[in-house]
Amino acid sequence: MNVEAINLFSLFTTMSKAYYIPDYQHKFAWSSQKVTDLLDAIYDDAKDGSRQTIFGTMIFNQHNNPQQFGNGNAVNTRNPNQVFNVVDGQQRLTVFSLLGQSLYEVLR
Repeated sequence: MNVEAINLFSLFTTMSKAYYIPDYQHKFAWSSQKVTDLLDAIYDDAKDGSRQTIFGTMIFNQHNNPQQFGNGNAVNTRNPNQVFNVVDGQQRLTVFSLLGQSLYEVLR
């Protein structure tokens, strides 16, 4: 098992990486207040000059067969070369994914 602290940006640095939330994980259930609390913590840390916010544990297990999620050749999220099962942290990962997509849409 490899354990490391990483920055949020590194979760989304490549288009050939995808995250899979297995069926046994519960559906997205965070309230808007919980999302606000997470984003406020990041904002408050940034406002105070901190370059990091600890937002909890996220555990991923690399999937052994990314081809079942696409052909494994093209480098994009529809045909990922790396697939990670989300073991823990799916609520936070979903929030960050939706935030990233929203920012992309606004800035595009």
